[in-house]
Amino acid sequence: MQPVCGSPADTDPLWQDVQYCTQGIVPPSGKPECLKTTPNYVVLHGKPETQHNYLLLPSCRITGIECPFLLTANVANYWHEAWENARQGGDVPVQYPNIGLGINSQSARRYNQLHIHMAGVRESTQRRLQALEASGRIAPQPSQWGGRPVPGGRDRSGWIG
Repeated sequence: MQPVCGSPADTDPLWQDVQYCTQGIVPPSGKPECLKTTPNYVVLHGKPETQHNYLLLPSCRITGIECPFLLTANVANYWHEAWENARQGGDVPVQYPNIGLGINSQSARRYNQLHIHMAGVRESTQRRLQALEASGRIAPQPSQWGGRPVPGGRDRSGWIG
């Protein structure tokens, strides 16, 4: 799994941030603010740093959604943890009326440490997504995601709540 999932010696900036939060190894870019650190994941600010833009990253080396480790029985439920942190009352709540979780596909990302975006969703975008769902043009269940295009042609997987 190492070539697909990455090596602990990799120098990906997000992986280096995870190593700082979990092991105290200071990355060349400087010390990130570790908003939450657990044995399974860390939460950092997204860019730009706002109260409605955060990232949840596994504390082990996982380059992205193509890593087969994510399909094993012992993997943490990162989606659930992201939602629990981002929701109102969570440890790192997104300060926005509507919340979206998203993961960049391999072809759409700049950093190669799996990270879930926990971000605010504009009201107009939320209304549009609800209209698309009501008309049957959006796939609300993971089992349906492969069969329908993402509205707007975006290259991300995600869930809006």
